[in-house]
Amino acid sequence: MKTGNRVANTGSNSRNIIDHIISNTTTIEYMKLKEIKSFLEGMAPLAVQESWDNSGLQIGCSDKDIHKVMVCLDLTEAVLDEAEAIGADLVISHHPLIFKGLKSISGSTYQERCVRKAILSDIAVYSAHTSLDNILGGVNHKIASLLGLSSLRWLDSGESAEGCDEKCGGAAEKSCGEGTEGKCGGATTEKCGGADAVARASGSGLIGELKEPVAAAEFLRTVKTIFSVKALKHSPLSSTTTIRSIALCGGAGAFLLPQAVAKGADCFISGEFHYHDYFDPGTLLIELGHYESEQFTQDLLKESLERAFPELEIVKTSVNTNPQEWLI
Repeated sequence: MKTGNRVANTGSNSRNIIDHIISNTTTIEYMKLKEIKSFLEGMAPLAVQESWDNSGLQIGCSDKDIHKVMVCLDLTEAVLDEAEAIGADLVISHHPLIFKGLKSISGSTYQERCVRKAILSDIAVYSAHTSLDNILGGVNHKIASLLGLSSLRWLDSGESAEGCDEKCGGAAEKSCGEGTEGKCGGATTEKCGGADAVARASGSGLIGELKEPVAAAEFLRTVKTIFSVKALKHSPLSSTTTIRSIALCGGAGAFLLPQAVAKGADCFISGEFHYHDYFDPGTLLIELGHYESEQFTQDLLKESLERAFPELEIVKTSVNTNPQEWLI
């Protein structure tokens, strides 16, 4: 294995958990799969994923050499074709290919065909789904950053989601000590409170604030532009509605609507809501589309991996895997 210098540690108390994991990662030209897996699970611990989820290594042996990585939102046959064509030996997706156990691999479904193709092409597959949604610096923080939000809090937790401040719910060195083992959100020590520290550094959905209130119609146009939404679905609004406090959840976030209303959000942005949520939502609903809400997860994965392993080639798929189309 070829090695080089470690990534520089900036020493800033405001770094999130991703920076702390990266600061203890060695620069190399290729990696064992188990080392990339270790990084991903330090950044996005499997312990914080939802009970129904299946984040983690899906296909591949841990001692496999990895020279090139492709990231994607959804693993499809077209993505695997592209990965094989460019010589990627690991694909990291946000949405898991395998949610439930497969009873056969006959090729009758796209999941079965993808599993077969990945194995025959010797391409490993790892998925970081709600494990990446539910962490500081994860999917929802990426969305919040795009919207320019501050004063972030979890929707389903009383803890701050801004970073670290002075508690182990973030990544402050003064709370969590030196080195990866002491960084909250990854493997934690007793100094950080063990499992409690991981729980405090994770949650579902976010609520944050804009710098200034914005007219609702103007805000809707801004959101449509940021997320390149062809047709933005939303609940009725009045001409006097203004937006400052914003709740958000990438993907299917309807389950967090009661929390968004209880916390006084002026609007709730998510990828999907239910039809009946629109009748009496208690706040302005803004529905981006599942793919549109999480599309930047690919950039989050790519940027994190590039910073951790600068000599390992990381590419983002050129395949648009959104299965939904609109007639405008």
